[in-house]
Parts: sequence; structure tokens; C-alpha cells
Amino acid sequence: MSPGRIGPSVLFISHDAQPHGAQIFLLRFLRWLRARSDLRFEVLLGGDGRLKEEFAAWGACRSGPTSAERRGPCRRQTLYCDA
Repeated sequence: MSPGRIGPSVLFISHDAQPHGAQIFLLRFLRWLRARSDLRFEVLLGGDGRLKEEFAAWGACRSGPTSAERRGPCRRQTLYCDA
């Protein structure tokens, strides 16, 4: 990882920030990814939950897109959704 290098941008989507299996896996994956890559990423949560602050600590984090954002173009190179 080069200092100052800006990598691609990735949007990760989780259905909420509750402390359940998929959400915990995604949080652990984000920690791992941050330590090993230059990727810039954002987390989009479909709902709130107890883990929201932890998600926010690893990247930009917001809950649910606004209607304008749903209509707008996606500027991400990669999209990841947990299930």
C-alpha cells in the first residue's frame, strides 16, 4: 500500500447494523480490507442498529439512499451486498 495512493471506490451494502451473522462478517471483512488495501469504501445500511458506529469507524456510513440518490448514477467501480 503506497502512502497517498487513492485506490478504487467500493460501496458495501448491508440490510442493517444489527449484531447478526452477515453484518458481523461484513464488519470483520472491512477491518481486514482496510488493513490490507488502498480501497476507499462506503457502507450503505438498509436500517440502523447497534453496530452502526463500528461500521462508520471503517468508512463513510449512511442509512438508506434518498430518492434522488436512487435515481442518480452509481460512481462506484465495485458493489458488494451481504445477504
